Amino acid sequence: MFIKLVIFLLTRAKISNENRLSLTNAVLDKLGALPVRDAIRQDETGALLVNDRPVDLETAKLLRESARGALNSMALKVVREQVEFAAITVGVHQATDPWAMIFGKSAIWYHQQQEKYLKILVGQEDVV
Repeated sequence: MFIKLVIFLLTRAKISNENRLSLTNAVLDKLGALPVRDAIRQDETGALLVNDRPVDLETAKLLRESARGALNSMALKVVREQVEFAAITVGVHQATDPWAMIFGKSAIWYHQQQEKYLKILVGQEDVV
């Protein structure tokens, strides 16, 4: 019944786009379809949490070593540089509309976020 009501509201009811967005977000949150919190964060005591669960020392060590390996990986460095080059090419040099520019900026932002959180796991940066 709930699903039918949501489908009706989204497809036939005369509701504003803002209310459609709110309804969609509420349904996705209820279903747990999208992350609604940071996957990597610290609690009030400074303990590392991953997916809102405390990380034991062994897991923290594995995460740190894995993140350090990713940061120091020559293959990943070359791939990141290639992705950045492609993002700049698409977003700046070949952009024919604002969406291409946004796409290019998004690819660069993704790389920056990935590096930021790898550094957090390694312990080089504080969790924001």
